[in-house]
Amino acid sequence: MSSQQDETGGPEVFRSPGSLILWWAWIVIAVATLADVAVQGSGRPAAVAAVLVAAVTGVMYGCALRPRVVADAAGITMENPLRDYRVRWGAVTKVDAVNAAGALRGRARCGQGQDPP
Repeated sequence: MSSQQDETGGPEVFRSPGSLILWWAWIVIAVATLADVAVQGSGRPAAVAAVLVAAVTGVMYGCALRPRVVADAAGITMENPLRDYRVRWGAVTKVDAVNAAGALRGRARCGQGQDPP
């Protein structure tokens, strides 16, 4: 699990380092593919290839960059590809974070015996 925090004491971001490597590897492949399509391609096949690369880039963004945990002074935000969960520090009684096989996994216990949705 990697952490990033800016110098001004802003939010701290936790995410899997493997997902960052996967994201940047895809960016290199996507740029090379689009450059090749721009130089050699024309017509419908080139347009289909460009749209396919753009679509896969969107999926890669959601799967590689979105899953993260952001901790700031007000609380924690757990972000996954589809939605975000915000929990204020006052409601948190226990935080458990595990980096299992390159995947970020976490659990927060909220006050009054309720887990976050």
